[in-house]
Amino acid sequence: MQPIKLTVYGKYWDSQIYQGCLFLFEMDGSIKTLDWDKLFDFFQMDEKLKIAFEAAFKKSSLLYSKDNQNLMNDIEIKNILRSKFKRLQNCDLNVDIQDIINCTLNTQDNKFPFPHADSEIYGKEVYIASRDGVFSAPCLSKTKYSISTKLQKHWDAPCLRVTGSYGNIAIAAGNEGLYEKEVIGNTVSSNDPQKLSDIHCSDCNWNYYSIFGSSYIESGFLAYQEQPTKNKYEYDHVFSFNSDEDDNENLFNTDIIKAESIFGNSEYSWGAKDKICQITESKIKVYNFNPWKENKYLYRGEIDINKGDGDFVSAKIASFGTLIELDNALVILRSDDEITRIEGEPVNWRVFPRSKFYENQLHVIFDDRLEIYSFNHDYFVNQDKKLSGYKMRIA
Repeated sequence: MQPIKLTVYGKYWDSQIYQGCLFLFEMDGSIKTLDWDKLFDFFQMDEKLKIAFEAAFKKSSLLYSKDNQNLMNDIEIKNILRSKFKRLQNCDLNVDIQDIINCTLNTQDNKFPFPHADSEIYGKEVYIASRDGVFSAPCLSKTKYSISTKLQKHWDAPCLRVTGSYGNIAIAAGNEGLYEKEVIGNTVSSNDPQKLSDIHCSDCNWNYYSIFGSSYIESGFLAYQEQPTKNKYEYDHVFSFNSDEDDNENLFNTDIIKAESIFGNSEYSWGAKDKICQITESKIKVYNFNPWKENKYLYRGEIDINKGDGDFVSAKIASFGTLIELDNALVILRSDDEITRIEGEPVNWRVFPRSKFYENQLHVIFDDRLEIYSFNHDYFVNQDKKLSGYKMRIA
């Protein structure tokens, strides 16, 4: 089953999707906010495809629910859903300039440093990592524009990545290391970020309430963190970008676990949720990470890769698979053991591993368009057995 592609034409630097809004950071220095749900009113959609369309673009959690999983075990229903997704692949999902105008909520000047290194929306706050530091502004509040023009600066050091979860934001600060800053409700504390590690950190992501720091220069590492004041099983779920998170206690008791102690060497490594990966010359090594077991790191196997598309650039883990950016293509090693290749060198790309409604999306920006891919094969994959992609919680 191939992904379903939606194309939004225009010149963009970055994109975010959050609570029914698509935020487009445009190359001309503006931010355009689109009504995501209204956008789909312009497509002439067969009523019979409604549930597939809903799961593909509006509510990625829909078919992972426990009740729907029981239905998904019915072979006839499973085959019908597969056929609906395949029919969606053949639909014309191109968004032209007039469509964009019709569903634009507002366009505003970009007050953040531009071009930025990374963006994140967490707890109704837009975070920007840049060479000038970390900034944030509230979004979707009672202001004239979708993103408030009143910025808060959190740090002066150049930053490469910012990502939020469990009431905190993690900051990859290159030579300065890995930092973490507490979020209180929908605001950010005035305290300076807390250093977790002074190891060079190019990227970071959350493995449950621990943070994996990736580096092109030094060894990757896991900033392992415990939260003993809470029931540990409260954390084994997907934290949503689309709801108000209320778990705001500081994380503490950080231990730095270097990649060598997990993989046996220091090649580039990365993680998300229950998976930790490392790339070698022709393979990706995969470990399961389970902080609630005595043996937290369980070797799962290797995924073969073909690096004929050039040198390694970057990598991420999503629910639907492992994504590898090479010089000439973005390669998705899917959770159903198939491979999807997106040709070309993107301006930017991102996945949404902590989103409740858009977890199956991949956004890829090229010079003249944003391509939004919806991957739906993972609904039909045994979550306990898949090697590529993190495990989805069935709730």
